[in-house]
Amino acid sequence: MALAYSYSNLAYIANEAWQKERNAIILSGVQHKVDMEKHRAVIQKSEDEVSHQKFLLYSVAIGLLIVLIALGMFLSQQGKLKNTYTKLIQSEKMAVLGQLSASIAHEVNTPLGAIKSSSEESIEAFPEILTELSWLMHTLNKEDKKAFMEFLVTSNPAGQTLSTKEEREIKKKIRDTFTELGVENNRYLADRLVQVGIYDIQPELATIAGHPHFGKLMQLTYNILNQQRSNQTIHLAVEKASRIVKALKTYIHTSNSDEMDTINVRDNIETVLTIYHNRLKQGIQVVKNYDDVQNIVGYPDKLNQVWTNLIVNAVQAMDNNGILNIGIQQQADYVVVSIKDSGKGIPIAIQSKIFDPFFTTKSKGEGSGLGLDIIKRIVEEHNATISFQSIEGEGTTFYVKIPVNKM
Repeated sequence: MALAYSYSNLAYIANEAWQKERNAIILSGVQHKVDMEKHRAVIQKSEDEVSHQKFLLYSVAIGLLIVLIALGMFLSQQGKLKNTYTKLIQSEKMAVLGQLSASIAHEVNTPLGAIKSSSEESIEAFPEILTELSWLMHTLNKEDKKAFMEFLVTSNPAGQTLSTKEEREIKKKIRDTFTELGVENNRYLADRLVQVGIYDIQPELATIAGHPHFGKLMQLTYNILNQQRSNQTIHLAVEKASRIVKALKTYIHTSNSDEMDTINVRDNIETVLTIYHNRLKQGIQVVKNYDDVQNIVGYPDKLNQVWTNLIVNAVQAMDNNGILNIGIQQQADYVVVSIKDSGKGIPIAIQSKIFDPFFTTKSKGEGSGLGLDIIKRIVEEHNATISFQSIEGEGTTFYVKIPVNKM
């Protein structure tokens, strides 16, 4: 009985142990499954994060690619725009020269004509001078030769231009003096002397006035002094022609370099004034107020276009008749150029628009072709500023303020 009970108790204990083991195994399996699910969730989360990171990375890469493409297109367009901008300035120069071709030809022909006339006169007079000098050496005595040579040396012909009234008065004065000295043919001789710049009778001339060959001596005087005047005329004409050619060369030149150069502002403006001289002299009084200023650093050909535009605008604002004031002043570390006209002024209603692209108040064919918008861009390229003051009925003044930068 006791043995049966013992076996029954053992069976119960064994079953209970098995149930516990079974439950432990089941619990372990469930825990393992839970752990696996958690692990799987962590892996899935990691994979999701990796996918999200990849997506962000691809998005950034695509964004950068788009930016690079856009930047490349922008730089390409900027290059094309700069090239177009440069061509526009150069074509405008050619257009200006085309418009002014007749005036420039006249400006060049005028000194050439003076050179031709003076040289022909010199060629014609030179043999006559040699003949008369030979006569002088053989005919005059020592005292007369000395007096005549002193007269030539001290004559110092005047260079100023006389008005008609002044010329008449001086000729009359010389004729009266010759009459007192008993000189014949005094009207002709007075005309000759005034032509070569002798406006009064010096003591040396009075000394030889009684010589029997006084008329011939005065003709020799005229030929010698006229030769001198012809040489001076040729010299001045060559300088003028050279100045025009230099201005043309400077104006046409376009630098393809992106590097700035040292610029003398006065010379830069004078180049434009020389090109437009024939047009300006027909009704424009140019008043120059130039101070000694420092050189600036910039693009000479582009600044030429700034002055061209502002000067042409000023001339047109005055209907080709008025006073053009051009000033150059030093203000601390800046050079300030002012261009003032005596025209009608800019109406208040449009003053805020004059620097807008494509804005103009001119008829077709007028102006330099480059609007103030582009002129402003050129000025800003030089880290400079452009401004203006205008009063209706009185005129307009434009100011360009350029920093003095050192290269």
